[in-house]
Amino acid sequence: MHSRLDKEQVAVRTTTSTDEVSMPALRNHGQVGDSTNDENVASKSFTDMFENSDEAASWFPIKAVKKPSSRPIRKIVGANRATDQKVKAVTGTDQWHIFAGRLEPTTTEAEMISMLSGSNIKVASCQLLQKKEQWQHKYAAFRIVVDIRDKDNVFNEVIWPAGADVRDWWFKSKQ
Repeated sequence: MHSRLDKEQVAVRTTTSTDEVSMPALRNHGQVGDSTNDENVASKSFTDMFENSDEAASWFPIKAVKKPSSRPIRKIVGANRATDQKVKAVTGTDQWHIFAGRLEPTTTEAEMISMLSGSNIKVASCQLLQKKEQWQHKYAAFRIVVDIRDKDNVFNEVIWPAGADVRDWWFKSKQ
């Protein structure tokens, strides 16, 4: 008495070369997958087949979901200073907010102001951020407000110690 596996092994052995063993022949014997669409199943890799399965144990590949591409936002700042314009802009703030982190935990506000003032950056305020999480105790982080004219100067990496993390301050939306 031969089992189904023995009959399939015999069918494969009776071929004259391995080139003659085709994927459809194996599919017909339940080796790769049971499907009538040979081209669709033959394109699956074993990794694809074993990624997921439904409750009936039929294998299928994962469909890749494409993320929508984001287009860059075009932005300018008006420069026309004519006084006879009918449309006028509201003057912005004269301050720029930045975050400075990954600093030694012993760093003080006075040391931060002194370092920036020594680089000719006008500091309006400097506040050490509260440490709410355990991992934050390894570092000091600051919210620094500088004069708007120094917003580019403050991002000179030569001013900051190696490894410091300096970026624009992110404001959360109130909604």
